[in-house]
Amino acid sequence: MHIQLESENGPIHVKVRHNVRAKRYNLRVANQAECLVLTIPRYGSLKQAQAFALSHIGWIEARLKNRPKRIPIEPGIMLPFRGKHYQLCATGEKRGSITIEEGTTIKVAGAREHFERRVIDWLKGQAKLELLKSSHYHAENLGLRFNKLTVRDTKTRWGSCSSLGSLNYSWRLIMAPVEILDYVAAHEVAHLKEMNHGPAFWALVSKTCPQMQDHRAWLKRNGNDLHLYGS
Repeated sequence: MHIQLESENGPIHVKVRHNVRAKRYNLRVANQAECLVLTIPRYGSLKQAQAFALSHIGWIEARLKNRPKRIPIEPGIMLPFRGKHYQLCATGEKRGSITIEEGTTIKVAGAREHFERRVIDWLKGQAKLELLKSSHYHAENLGLRFNKLTVRDTKTRWGSCSSLGSLNYSWRLIMAPVEILDYVAAHEVAHLKEMNHGPAFWALVSKTCPQMQDHRAWLKRNGNDLHLYGS
């Protein structure tokens, strides 16, 4: 659900989320790239949420003005992949695959107008392979099973686990170091047993991913930067 605010610089879209545990309205930037999220408490209303957001329009505009610029995925940029930066290069060939050469360059074949889409599709495929491997490892380690795994471009969370045992992840995790992706997989797999963030949940995560605190800290420091890539 979204609400739209009118400002001098044009319309501003805000994602709205209900949270029965929230005690007040809360407005935050979910990631530095773009996403504004407004939390509505249990007995709140959309009308009150709109008024709350409008009362903070100055703060919103300042945050949006100062946010980092997006980085289009195009030839020549340095793209993070598994924690290391590679230069993207268009081969000029109409057909072919995406390859990594000399450990420094990602070469992309195909028409120029499809360059970004091809790179993102490739990153999604690489992410799914890596996340399947990590999810299966942690599930086996904890004696759990999941039903299916999908990757998407989620804006407000790195992963989720449904009550039916389905795991969903952000494909952008493939840009982070492998151990960070692995931690997120451990986190979501632990939700297969504990659908909360209580002590029992964190004990499960720690059991299968002992360095989880370091990896959580990395995501807090650097995770927003991964959302900047793509037009």
